[in-house]
Amino acid sequence: MTYADIYKTKSGTLNELRQLRASHAKKVDDDSATKLVTQGRNADSCRATFKSHQHVTTVFNRSKLFELIQEINLEKLITDGRRRELADYERLYASPSERVAADLADGYENQLGDLAAYMPNMSKVINDIIAPELAVNNFKTQRGFLIQPLLLVGPAGCGKSYLASALSGLMNTPTLELKAETQQSSASLCGGAKHWSNAQAGALFNLVSKTTVSNGIIFIDEVDKTRGAGDYPFINALYALLEPTTASKFTDNACPEITLDLSQLSWIFTANTTESIPQPLLSRLNVVELSALTKSEARNVAQTIFIKQCELYLGHDIELEISASALDVLQLESPRKQTLMLRTGIGKVLLEKGRQLKSDHLPRASKDSAPRIGFI
Repeated sequence: MTYADIYKTKSGTLNELRQLRASHAKKVDDDSATKLVTQGRNADSCRATFKSHQHVTTVFNRSKLFELIQEINLEKLITDGRRRELADYERLYASPSERVAADLADGYENQLGDLAAYMPNMSKVINDIIAPELAVNNFKTQRGFLIQPLLLVGPAGCGKSYLASALSGLMNTPTLELKAETQQSSASLCGGAKHWSNAQAGALFNLVSKTTVSNGIIFIDEVDKTRGAGDYPFINALYALLEPTTASKFTDNACPEITLDLSQLSWIFTANTTESIPQPLLSRLNVVELSALTKSEARNVAQTIFIKQCELYLGHDIELEISASALDVLQLESPRKQTLMLRTGIGKVLLEKGRQLKSDHLPRASKDSAPRIGFI
């Protein structure tokens, strides 16, 4: 049995669901119902035993979900709300209920080391928190990327958001990114209540429905800017989600009749300060204070970006050098700005058919903008 066979079974399950919904019969044929449940369970069994050394999580109860789908299909009159609920349940049913975590890449330790070298002000959180947690969680049973809820606190541009994005890229882990300041209520994360005519499933339910693994990264940016107004503030929904026991029994407000196990998700938050963050939330987070890059560190980062850009755009046939004067200019800028300036500078060197990038090749920063050191 291969992964291709499993997904082929999943596709067949989805087709059965569509046929069942289209028939809209008053009485569902017992053989069809039995076949549908059996097919789903076979897909779960195949995936669960495919890699026996991996931790298996039962994300939802397939038999219970089938009963809910069958119940809605037998209703004489299906409202728009129930129709949306049915569509959500069908999407979830078509995914595996028994799941393993997305694998860590071979040599991920070296990748983390490279990331720490590239982001020296992040080396402590990478080496002292993330690497040890991954080692523990994957020592005997593979749990993929799984860490305790983490809050990165530091000035703007110090690399908080970049680190979270880089981790999801390195680990090949499904990622959900949300800007806390734009979330007006918990509905975006946990769904709208069923009594609302426009109730829809939230981001967590949708993430589980479209992925096939048990783990993932939930990245909440600028949690210190969360809006607290309204009857269902966004931040209140986080308390239960950050506790493994309650996270394993999560229910979406728009689909409250099915329980999801979200205990294998990793949460990463960023903030400029902890002053406006409620204490109940802080008590659930591993808080790490970060600092901006020093000029020396920013200089080394600029050198690294220059080398990577040369490899990306020029290959190994053309060798360029970067002068000390160019690094003097770049060490005052954020890595994002360094990247843009270096791309322009390399282009100018190529036009001149030169071999060294100098400060004159770099575009000047606006006089109105103050120098900033760090990641943005």
